[in-house]
Amino acid sequence: MALAFAFAFASTAHAGNVHGKVARGLVGAYSDAVVYVAEVPGKTFPPPPKVVTLEQRGQAFVPHVLPILRGSTVRFPNNDRIRHNVFSPAGPKPFNFGIYPPGSEKELTFDQLGVVMLLCNIHENMSAFILVLQNPWFAAPDGDGRFTLENVPEGTFTLVLWSEGRSPVTRKITVRGDSEVDFK
Repeated sequence: MALAFAFAFASTAHAGNVHGKVARGLVGAYSDAVVYVAEVPGKTFPPPPKVVTLEQRGQAFVPHVLPILRGSTVRFPNNDRIRHNVFSPAGPKPFNFGIYPPGSEKELTFDQLGVVMLLCNIHENMSAFILVLQNPWFAAPDGDGRFTLENVPEGTFTLVLWSEGRSPVTRKITVRGDSEVDFK
């Protein structure tokens, strides 16, 4: 199941959809990759009012990669039967929630752009990533590597493919109506 994230803005009078496909060898797993518009210059975007969830379940963070819009609040419920700790040692938002029991949760608002690596100091196999992005045009490829970014404004942008443990791959795109961009 692919996660797709896109928001339609009423002020986006001239917009198009960006479709494409990611080649299998460019990412570890499609579900752990994100395609996004790097920046829409001169624009600011309000965070969504809904809190986003990144849970601890089965001694793992679910989802493993979570793209969000800057200013979003993320809830971290412990849905396991054991204690966990969620922390980020470096990057745009270092934090440490400390150890907390099953059934409890913590929340944090991410207001700085960048990649936030999450760890659990009790379970060394647990890790996850939050990508804090400038704009709402991002998507995870589906099981076949296909993605769609909806209602992207007209203009020239940098499209980025991010995947854990790999260097980001970029493509320059010009959006005028619907556009096709593949990562090969």
